[in-house]
This record gives sequence, structure tokens and C-alpha cells, in this order.
Amino acid sequence: MPINPDMEQGLRDAFRAKKGIFQSLTREIELTLRNAIQAAGLIVYQIEARTKEEDSFIEKCGRKRYTDPLTQSTDVSGCRVVSNYRIDIDAIEQVIRGAFVIDEVNSARHDQPSDPTAFGYSSRHFVVTLKEPSNIYLAGLKAEIQVRSALQHIWAAIQHSLQYKKELDRPEIFTRRFARVAAMLDLVDDEFDSLRAEATQALMKVVGDPQIQEAEFEEDRIGAPSSREVLQRYLMSVGLQDALIIKDIVSEFGPKSIGSKEWLSSYIQTQKQIVIQNRLEIDDAETELNRISAEVQRVKDRGELDVRRIRLLADLDAVGARIEIGSQAIKGAIAKLSAIGVLLKHVTRPQSPLQGSDP
Repeated sequence: MPINPDMEQGLRDAFRAKKGIFQSLTREIELTLRNAIQAAGLIVYQIEARTKEEDSFIEKCGRKRYTDPLTQSTDVSGCRVVSNYRIDIDAIEQVIRGAFVIDEVNSARHDQPSDPTAFGYSSRHFVVTLKEPSNIYLAGLKAEIQVRSALQHIWAAIQHSLQYKKELDRPEIFTRRFARVAAMLDLVDDEFDSLRAEATQALMKVVGDPQIQEAEFEEDRIGAPSSREVLQRYLMSVGLQDALIIKDIVSEFGPKSIGSKEWLSSYIQTQKQIVIQNRLEIDDAETELNRISAEVQRVKDRGELDVRRIRLLADLDAVGARIEIGSQAIKGAIAKLSAIGVLLKHVTRPQSPLQGSDP
């Protein structure tokens, strides 16, 4: 509903007068949110923050028919947390509830439709105030925090850009197609949650492996936590790939191998040598590949017997295989170096792990 010009000008003046305060509120809400999520050890896809633009504020005031817009509008300052997995949304909600004062009346869950067969916009909206604002001007001011998964975010962004235009007729088939896409993404969210749960289960198997449980680190390298605690902390903080690499190393060389500074240094040098040797091998193979390719072209130009060309093409395949084998060896060595490098950060004191100097 349009606002009469006099009222609109008054709203614009009031908004401009307080815009700086709302921008400060947005920054403080975002900082508090980021710190709380980090402290909880949660990894999210992204955190967005914005202060509503003047025209958007005026449009919403007309649509909502506010009598006291700057007080009643709860989303002039807003943040959005986009999680990698839908399963993390409950944990993010608990972080928000711990970090802010929640206005339960104006907060809403849009991920629990009254009709279980309906699919569409899915998000949780929390209207919050700061518990300990940095200055009195921010005290009691409300902001909105939205929480949704990455797939829910993609759906909402595309649906908004294609459907929610002013005065746009929305045919039923258009709405139904968006609902169909929402249903498919809901299924994909379920699959991602399931894959994440399976990966976590596999990681727990690595942590519980008997040989991993027997691993020990040199006493001068670990500080207060026990060897088992240090290794478990490392394994739970890395991806499944790095954890499996450490498990394979322990299985091959024994549980005490990764606890020896001397052995780790030797292993690192071995993997570096593998990288260097295979890079040299690839360089030689590429030179050979160029030579054979040129010979193939000469044979073709001279119209020589097909048997000669077949033999050369077989040589090309063999050289290509050498390059592929070398590339895979380099990839494997680099992955091992990465896993060991992260492990060293967990089990060494703040000094170079290869120096071997006493603390």
C-alpha cells in the first residue's frame, strides 16, 4: 500500500537520522555472531550482514502498515548464517540463543510447514537484541538473524530473483515448479546430511582403531595432554582423507612411528624425494612424448607402413601411462606431507618440527 508523500518524507528523514546507529548495530550483531559460532567450533558456509536500504525500508513500511516503523521493523539490521549442512541448523540456533536475547514473539520457523506435503521457502528467523551492547544507543534495538542451509539459501535467492517482482502475475504452474525444485533440494539436503554422518562414523572408526590408540609421542613434544588425547584431537579436526592417511602410516610402520621426531623428519624427506623424483620422471616422459609425437607425424607424412605407426602409438600410450603414474605418486606424496604437516602443529611445541632443538 503506497504511503502518502508527507508521511513518506517523514519516514525517510527519520531513517536517515538513525541509519548510522543501525549500521553500528549490524556490525556488532555480526561480530557477536561470528565470535559465538567460532567459539562453538562450528564451521558454516558463510555469514552475511546488511543494513536495509532506505527504499526497501519505505516499501516494507507501506506493505506492513506500521504505526511506529523504526520500532516495529525488526530487520533494519540483519544477518544470515548459511550452513553447509541442514543438520547443523539446530546447533547454530543454540549458539544464537546463547549469544543474544531472543524476541520469541517475532521470531519464526519457516522450516516446519503446517502442511507436511508442502515444499517451499525454508529458514529460521530470530529477532534478537544484544545482551551487552557496546554503547547505550544500541540497547534494545532489534535485528533479525536468518539461518538456513546452503541449498535452502540457493533456492530462496533464485526464487526471489525470479518470482518476487512488484506486480508480477504468478501463474500456478510457476509456483508448482518452484515447489518441485524445493522438494528435490530437500532430498539433496537429506543426502548431504547422511553422507556427512557416514563420514563422521568412518572417522570415529579411525580414532578408535587399536593401533591409533597405542600411538605415543616423545615426551618433550606434547606438553600437558596425553599422546592419545593429542592424536584424537588431531584426527577429529581434519578431514577423513587426512585421518585415513595417518591410519595407513600407523598400520604400515607401527603406532610409535608418528610419535618419533626423527622418524617424522625422515618420512617427510622421503615424501619430498618422491615428489622430486617423479617430477623429473614426468619431465623426461614429456620430452619422450614430444619426440614420439613428432615421429608419428613424420611417418604419417611419408606414408610409411601402418605397422610402424601402430608401434609408435603404442609407445605413446606407454609414455602417457608413465606420466599418469608419476602424477599419482606426486599427488599421494603431497597428501601425506599435508597430513603430517597438520599433525606436527598439534603435537609439537611452537618451534620448527625439524629443528630438533630443546625448548
